[in-house]
Amino acid sequence: DGYFAISLKRLAVLSIITSGIYNIYWFYKNWKAVKKSELSKIIPLVRAVFSVIFCYSLFKKILHSTGYKKPFSPTVLAASYIFFILLNFILTFFLEGYLVIFSCLTIAFIPLLIVQKAVNEKTKNLKKGFSTCEVTVILLGAAFTTLTTYCAGSTALSNFKLGDSAKSALIRQLVKEANDKVALPQKIDALTTLESISAKR
Repeated sequence: DGYFAISLKRLAVLSIITSGIYNIYWFYKNWKAVKKSELSKIIPLVRAVFSVIFCYSLFKKILHSTGYKKPFSPTVLAASYIFFILLNFILTFFLEGYLVIFSCLTIAFIPLLIVQKAVNEKTKNLKKGFSTCEVTVILLGAAFTTLTTYCAGSTALSNFKLGDSAKSALIRQLVKEANDKVALPQKIDALTTLESISAKR
């Protein structure tokens, strides 16, 4: 079939350290294999970038061509993949810097492991080396993960410091108000004494 044959561990690790960017490369390689075997005019890169739209058709082609009959249908796998991708965007958009690290370490590669297992059962030789394109994807993905993690940590630290500053300001204000309240009776007594002295005069 000529599908992209790599170990499950390799797929999982590279997907995590590149924040899911390696998944695009995985889709690209498999769509390229489909184009070659079917002599079709599809554009593998486009289908890889828009994997959310085309994942079902790829999963179906791979599972049917490899004869993989485990209890995971292409529909379930595609739905799971789309769900994880959407979850990733939701966490990143709404939670911003607080849980962005978790959202970056997307778990969308999990459905891909099932499909990859189907490919590997029909392939004796798994890919061991790294192509230039693959190395580029890994480096870019790792850089993106590092940058995002750093930004997330900086944002959380800044928010923490701002929170401490606000708390300190509030405490100072409360102490000042308390001192004013304590000093008020003394001021009133002093004013009363002055008025009494003035009245006697």
